[in-house]
Amino acid sequence: MGDTVTTLNALMGEKFSKNVVRSFHNEPILLNMFDKITPEEINQRAARLPVETRRQGSFQGGSENQSMPTAVNPEWKYWTPSLKAVYSTGEFSGFAHWQTNVETVDGRANKLKLGGMLGEKVASHLESFKFYLDQACFRDGKGKMADAIAARVTGAAGTATVTPSSANFTVDDIPIGARCNFYSSAGTIHNTAASVSTVTAVNESTGVVTFDSVPTDAAVGDFIVWEGSWDLLLNGLTGLVQDQSITFQGVDVTNYPNLKANTYSAGAAFDIKFVNRMQTRSKKRLGVQRPRNDYVILTHPKQVDAYRNAGYALNTIISADSNRESKVLDLAYSKVQISGMDIYESNSCGETDLFGLRMNAFKRYELFAPNLLPLGDGESQYLLPVPGTSTYKHQYQFYFAFYGNLLNLQPAANFRIYALDKSNLG
Repeated sequence: MGDTVTTLNALMGEKFSKNVVRSFHNEPILLNMFDKITPEEINQRAARLPVETRRQGSFQGGSENQSMPTAVNPEWKYWTPSLKAVYSTGEFSGFAHWQTNVETVDGRANKLKLGGMLGEKVASHLESFKFYLDQACFRDGKGKMADAIAARVTGAAGTATVTPSSANFTVDDIPIGARCNFYSSAGTIHNTAASVSTVTAVNESTGVVTFDSVPTDAAVGDFIVWEGSWDLLLNGLTGLVQDQSITFQGVDVTNYPNLKANTYSAGAAFDIKFVNRMQTRSKKRLGVQRPRNDYVILTHPKQVDAYRNAGYALNTIISADSNRESKVLDLAYSKVQISGMDIYESNSCGETDLFGLRMNAFKRYELFAPNLLPLGDGESQYLLPVPGTSTYKHQYQFYFAFYGNLLNLQPAANFRIYALDKSNLG
């Protein structure tokens, strides 16, 4: 199969890899909404980004013959972005090469068919990789696949239940066959009698996930986590827009309210006053004259429904011959705005979350953009034999990867409203 693999590796590098790059550039996922930190910024600062934690303190009144005030320098610390590695593995049967095992023109045609088969396989896997990467951009980097479990049955054919009526992240997108671990909120793995649990069924209406086996020490309050991924995924919005007294991006922010985001637990249905309140708080730190077009609302489609149901998306249309854009609603807000801020809807966002983001506050720290990962033969091969227990299997694998992270350089400029009611929505 050597000749076939060489041909397919060439296809992976010369065609499929470039298609992946184009696909990510054209795909409206959250990762692509944020500007990338330049190599110069990373290299010149040794992966450290300065942040002013306190303003300079030199200011006083005086007379004409008075000495100038003493200099009081501002305090600086450094955001130190952690590098995260995200992977996904696809597999391709080695049996397919028999289609090319003929020395004729038909053999060449079959080889092209094989390339087409691999292309379909890569394209399908790419869509899943983008989907999971987008999900990670909204979460907290812990690798959680859903909210904490509310009930569990341990042992063979065990189950874990996430309450669908109240969950921010439901079980709906957990795939069959996924390999998982169970972790406590403190990061303790529970793996007695089952080091890895494989998903065998998902009931979206009841929130019940069935596994081949659930660890006997799994407990209510645990999280279902991608295998081996606790605290190893990129930090998403849930982790970036927070107000905890923790070490955040390498800085202890306990005594720095200006390095914490603005958060609000609604505990109720959407109300425009929540957004107004959070906007006011973010303006305290950032100022009131910043450009409006740099501020966006990110939320789940269910909360957009709540916004419309509350009566804020007015249905009076301004005529097309006015100076404003056609199909603009009352108050000059378009159909996809809240308080004049554009709305970005995403199914990857938590169903009870609403984020207000100053876009220039966020950066993408990227050493390897999402793409096929070459590993073998001096990183020139994309297809590698699947390792067996003692010998290689007659299968081939390809890998997607992303090396990098997301950063929030101005936490106080952003807000998160959480625990919004989602009943009777969507």
